[in-house]
Amino acid sequence: TIELKKLGKDIISLGAGEPDFDTPDNIKEAAIAAIRMGITKYTNVSGMLELKQAVQTKFKNENNLDYSLDEIIISSGGKQVIYNLFMASLEGGDEVIIPSPYWVSYPDMVILAGGTPVFINCDIRSNFKLNTDALERIISTKTKWIIINSPSNPTGATYTYNELRDIAELLRNYPHINVMSDDIYEHIIFDNFKYYTFAQVAPDLKDRIFTVNGVSKSYSMTGWRIGYGAGFKPLVKAMTIIQSQSTSNPSSISQMASIEALTGPQNLLAINAQNFEKKRDLALSILSNIKYLSCYKPGGAFYLFPKCKDLFGLTTPNGKIIKNSNDFAEYLLEEDGVAVVAGVAFGLEGYFRISYATSIENLQEGCLRIERACEKLNVTSSLLYIYLRIVYFTSYWQFIFCNSYSKRKFLTEKGVIFAFWHNRLVLGPGIFAGHRNIYGIISPHSDGQVISKIVNKFGFGVINGSTNKKAVVALKTIIKKLNDGIIVKIGTPIELVEDENQNNINLQQALMELIFLSLPIYFILLIFRVLAGKEDIKRISERFASCRAINNKNGDNLKSLFYKENDFLIWLHAASMGESLIAITLVENISDLWLKSGRQLSLKFLVTSGTVSSSSMLQQKLPSTAIHQFIPIDNIMFVKKFFKNWRPNLGIFIESELWPALLSEGKKHCKLLLVNARLSDKSFKSWQKMSCLFRSIVNNFSQIITQSITDFQKFTHLGVKSNIINLGNIKFANKQLLVNEAKLDILGTHLGDKKIIVFASTHFEDEQILFNIIKPIKQQYPDCYFILIPRHPERKNDICAMCRKHELSYSVRSQNSNVPLITDDLYIVDTFGELGLFFSLAYITFVGGSFKQGGHNIVEPAYFSNYIIFGPDMSNFADMAKNMIDQKAGVQIHNQTELLSKINYLLGEDGGKEAKIYQANALKFVNKNQQILRDYLAIIEQYLPEKM
Repeated sequence: TIELKKLGKDIISLGAGEPDFDTPDNIKEAAIAAIRMGITKYTNVSGMLELKQAVQTKFKNENNLDYSLDEIIISSGGKQVIYNLFMASLEGGDEVIIPSPYWVSYPDMVILAGGTPVFINCDIRSNFKLNTDALERIISTKTKWIIINSPSNPTGATYTYNELRDIAELLRNYPHINVMSDDIYEHIIFDNFKYYTFAQVAPDLKDRIFTVNGVSKSYSMTGWRIGYGAGFKPLVKAMTIIQSQSTSNPSSISQMASIEALTGPQNLLAINAQNFEKKRDLALSILSNIKYLSCYKPGGAFYLFPKCKDLFGLTTPNGKIIKNSNDFAEYLLEEDGVAVVAGVAFGLEGYFRISYATSIENLQEGCLRIERACEKLNVTSSLLYIYLRIVYFTSYWQFIFCNSYSKRKFLTEKGVIFAFWHNRLVLGPGIFAGHRNIYGIISPHSDGQVISKIVNKFGFGVINGSTNKKAVVALKTIIKKLNDGIIVKIGTPIELVEDENQNNINLQQALMELIFLSLPIYFILLIFRVLAGKEDIKRISERFASCRAINNKNGDNLKSLFYKENDFLIWLHAASMGESLIAITLVENISDLWLKSGRQLSLKFLVTSGTVSSSSMLQQKLPSTAIHQFIPIDNIMFVKKFFKNWRPNLGIFIESELWPALLSEGKKHCKLLLVNARLSDKSFKSWQKMSCLFRSIVNNFSQIITQSITDFQKFTHLGVKSNIINLGNIKFANKQLLVNEAKLDILGTHLGDKKIIVFASTHFEDEQILFNIIKPIKQQYPDCYFILIPRHPERKNDICAMCRKHELSYSVRSQNSNVPLITDDLYIVDTFGELGLFFSLAYITFVGGSFKQGGHNIVEPAYFSNYIIFGPDMSNFADMAKNMIDQKAGVQIHNQTELLSKINYLLGEDGGKEAKIYQANALKFVNKNQQILRDYLAIIEQYLPEKM
């Protein structure tokens, strides 16, 4: 911006983060008087007594907060207050939760102090504010601070009393977490909003809250560098020590000026806020009507943070593609002379910040320039570019040379010229990609320039040619390029992301050819699968995209009876059993969402899967509004037939199903979502070798939602940078297991007050350990009772043999009239579908498969408030296990000794207190993870038709 202004360009700056009015005269005069009175010496390190008293009075009168003078510190700006705070309180490994978007200095100060910033996405959908459910998901035992900035820089978002109260209520469950409340924009509030600071809402948490404020924004004293803070006395003392060894006291003159600011006339605060409110309304009235921009109406500060993500992919008049917020900010500056700040600087891509702390005239002109700049963005060439990519992707060609000499020259010479008419020129990038650098001579008239923009997107060099003088320039350029073998492009070069280059297109094309040629192999594999019982021979035609048939006299298929032309059809694809359970959950909840919204269209579901077992389960559990079909062979011939038959309106893939032909063709027919996305370590390593191919496949999805931060990082590492978000594992949101109440009454009465210890989903390794610890535990606590539920009930004979070997008495559920012998050491449950029944009885549940097999679902017993224990190998549920451990909802042991010690402790009096805490936290854990499902549904709803 500065360089452009030096060159004489008319630049309107909407990037400033400070008020546009001058410091009030009474404050200036106080500073001048201080100089004349000789108040120019050192002061107390933590600030003048008079200024501390002014701050104390301010907190009391405006916020109803009582602080002693030694709980207040004055520093050289609010930034130093925050820096001192983190330096005094953070140790290595401590985490600070920072809502994103954030003020740019927060993360760096945390890192400098040795802490770890943990970001939580708070975009326009949440009005840029913290959601307590999302917040609780990222809280860990290492969390030390949470930052609340209200009103916020860069969004102006302002928290209500109720929103702060909900956060306080959550934090009462986490006594190790403190809150830093940054109130620097406190007096710049609009719409008669009643402002509350966090300590005001939660006075019982006062010792865990540090409030930061200053005079810079409210009194336009940004250059005077005075900030202040108030909090726990020992913390303020430590901050003072740090300040004494860095900057020592703030400027004595600035402190005197700040005393006048806080104690002098305050009428200007309301006047300035009213002026900012008018400017906010002016900027909103213009920007809200600009196509591609979405604006949130802020409640304070002097910023707007519009969403600009919808214009990504559009082309500037110079032929450059807008790929991110930095590109858009540069475009506004270069094209129309408006300086804004890209949202990525504040930790949230897809947005930009403008400051309306400027004159009305500048603000109006700047917003109008943004409007004009957006109108210039060209969607035509971008759409043609997408179309041509599809053409290249689905076309086949070859080089035909006149003779061997031509072929040899083409492959070896530095300079080659190809001749096209404009209508054929667009084929150049695809035909010659991967062989040579290609350059075209294109006339600068209108149709030529459209073509220039299109081919330029493919890395196709362009030489501007025309008649007269321009032709001479073009000729000289051509000669130089032929001599050097290098072309310097005329105009602004286009930077392409890696997955949009021609090598990638060739890779996709090669893959489609390979898939087509491998059709005979598919047939052979299908035969073997049929012989192995892994395919339903009666429905084998579905693998070739035929609609599922039924036997009736009209020869109908299920699709024709089930699905009408005007229905809204959601297609869900699940690989096998686990994903199919998620599909059922989504069908049920999307149906409820649809019903509650009052949408008029009829909603239907097509659920595809690839295994016989998943097919059987889906047919039993899907509602009448859903139908199952086997997924077709991933060959373009059958895939096209599949979409012609079904014509879905929305496609949802679950977890890790990446079928290239299905996705490529599906994108042409409907929006595609990948939910609960994951990549195993093995798949990740394989895709790293083919990252271009991976990106070309997953870019067919309009939205990717990962099931863990680890999976999110794997996807981004492979180059997926946009339309991806981590919400957590939707498997956490499984419904509570069913319980037969009559059976529960019988068992509960029979077992009485015994403390039930359930070993669930066990394997051989788990059972060996169980048999070794039963007798020592029962000797000390004879009233406990063990129940064993093996993962595979058909192993019951082997389990009974192991019991006899260890001289344990036992009962088997299927052989003892459904009630155990309470004198036995062990009750073996060899029936299906009764896990919920026994979790209802359990005091402690050990989840098996966690010594060698990677673990099993530990959420299921959490619904029943069990004390949950699992072993060292939870690799299949790593994130779930970590979350439960962090939230004290589950315990991990590493060997038999630890398990024995833990159970003995829990059966004792002291252990009972701990058990109650963990059992309550287990239930909180599952209730909280129901929010994950709601978050998924909120995104899916964006792809449903508008409510009527």
